[in-house]
Parts: sequence; C-alpha cells; structure tokens
Amino acid sequence: MNQLGFSSVFFLLVLLINFHGVRIHGAADHDLISAVCKKSVEENQGDVKYGFCLSYLKADPKSKTYGAYDLGVLSYDHVLKKGISIDSHIHKLLKNGKQSPDVMGRLKGCSQDYSNIGTLLEHASESFGGGDNISAGIRLDTAKDIALSCQGRFDGGFTSPLAKEENEFRQYIYISMTLTEMNISV
Repeated sequence: MNQLGFSSVFFLLVLLINFHGVRIHGAADHDLISAVCKKSVEENQGDVKYGFCLSYLKADPKSKTYGAYDLGVLSYDHVLKKGISIDSHIHKLLKNGKQSPDVMGRLKGCSQDYSNIGTLLEHASESFGGGDNISAGIRLDTAKDIALSCQGRFDGGFTSPLAKEENEFRQYIYISMTLTEMNISV
C-alpha cells in the first residue's frame, strides 16, 4: 500500500473511532424517535401514548434526520404553540359564554392558570436552545402543573371543554421533558 493510501485509511479509522456513536445535530440514527417515545412512555407511566408520540415526532418530514437536540427544538416549539392555543381557546369559550355557570367559573380559573403560559414556554425554549436544560426542565414542569391545575378544576363530575387539548399538551410536555433529559446526558 502506498503512503497516501495508508494515510487515508488511517485518517478514516481515526475519524470512525473518535466519532462512533456521536450524534451531531442533523445526524440521527433511524431508531431515535422510537427510542424517545419508548423512554417517554416508560418514564411517564401511561400519560404518554406511544402511537401519539411517534406520529407527533414524525409529523415533520425532516425529523427522521434529526438528532436529540433538534427533536427537542421541534418539541419545545410544539409545546409553546399548544400552550398558547389552549390559552386562546379558554378566552374564546369565556367570550362566547355558552358554558354552564359552573363551567364558566372553572374556565375563569383556568384563564388565570394559563395567563403567562406563552412567556413561560418561550423562556423554556430559549433555555433549552441555550443549553440550560435544567431551567428548561423546571419551566416545563411548571407548565405541566398549570395544565394539571386547570384539569383539577373540573374534578367532581364536570366535563372540561379543554380535556382533549390539555391531554395533548401534557403529552407534548412529557415528550419534551424526555428530550431535555436526553440532551443533558449527551
């Protein structure tokens, strides 16, 4: 083998050894989404549905090429949009006034719960993007508590007009928490 050929092979081997298993932002293994969903389902004991997680993370056609960080950015974006959407939905329900007085009272409480959700989740997303995953996780946990507080207002026989949206929102949060944790250990 000539000197140039040996050097090239040696260089390739060094690269392969040094970067084996390392995920760069755009270089994901094909099973990453599945692994994220399995981990999220396991960690959140029934609060995250595997099929929901898969369809959610695969909805972006580029997600198949994403690493854990990029999936996290995607997930944080969904959490932010969903939180703002729920806040807007609450205001529409309060404005149209078609709910019973009991439900309207509960929705007013939810409106207070969700009043700063956009700012909270923007800060969470900024923290995640800046590598401050601890702060990002704390903010996600606060958003989860907001959703659970609103849901709790409807305990005792009342049907929440927000049940479907809040269920999806909590799943988005739990998946984002899983991705945050995965990025801490990367």
